[in-house]
Amino acid sequence: MTAGAPGTDPIVTNSGTTEAAVLDFTIPAGATGPTGPTGPTGPTGPTGPAGTAGATGAAGATGATGATGATGATGAAATITVGSVTAGAPDTNPIVTNSGTTEAAVFDFTIPAGATGPTGAAGAAGATGATGATGATGPTGAAATITVGSVTAGAPGTDPIVTNSGTADAAVLDFTIPSGNTGAAGIADVLAASDDTDQATAADTPITFADTVATSGTAISHTPGSADITINTNGVYQVTFNAVATLDAGGSPPSTLTFTATLGGTDVPGASASRTYTAASEEGTLVFSVPVTVTSAPQTLTVEANVADFTVNNAYISVLRLSDTP
Repeated sequence: MTAGAPGTDPIVTNSGTTEAAVLDFTIPAGATGPTGPTGPTGPTGPTGPAGTAGATGAAGATGATGATGATGATGAAATITVGSVTAGAPDTNPIVTNSGTTEAAVFDFTIPAGATGPTGAAGAAGATGATGATGATGPTGAAATITVGSVTAGAPGTDPIVTNSGTADAAVLDFTIPSGNTGAAGIADVLAASDDTDQATAADTPITFADTVATSGTAISHTPGSADITINTNGVYQVTFNAVATLDAGGSPPSTLTFTATLGGTDVPGASASRTYTAASEEGTLVFSVPVTVTSAPQTLTVEANVADFTVNNAYISVLRLSDTP
């Protein structure tokens, strides 16, 4: 049964069948009567759904500190290395700076220099270094010269002395000649010979002297153009020789040329001069001056070259009798 709207017609419908009728009634409501007295308050209904959340209230006071948490895992160890070490000015403060990071520190030090200390003792000399390479051959020097300087009489029976008061290239020979025993009046026996032509050397072959330029007495003799100087009288003689020699263009440097005086075919001790040539066409002067004692006159005096491939010019020899044989 359903209430219908006030003032409408009542309705009866069959919601069943003709054999099993189900009559549904819609009866219009009557007119609203006057409001009755308020009845007693009914029981509280069920709580409605929660309303919308209000605004957040003010923060409360800070609570007490909680318990300490568990210890975390151990971090990587920091590293420290030394960076630069620099000398600062004396009397300044030392400085240490970190050019790295807090985990990988690189300390750079600036350390003030101390005052200069006293000079230490000299160290021991080092070992001699290796011999350096041979330098280039220098230009050919001027030909050497020989001149006679002073001639002084020494005491009888003393040794003759020849000294060079010049240089190796410009010799000035000073003679101290012992006085001989008093004899008959006369002049010293001396001979000088020279040759200014070009002569080719040959091994163990004497050079020749084209001219006899000075002679006195009979103790010494020479035939112009000959290589032989003949000593005719026993005694002590001063033999002086010099010549200019050039290594031939076809020579094979280095090559050593030696001039040696011989007496009766035997080399005279100390009567030689040598020079080593390091370039073809190189020129040099060779000189010697020595006393020679002759005890079995007559004897032949010559000056021999030891090798070939040289050209000799301006050859000169002088033989001066100094005294009788001691």
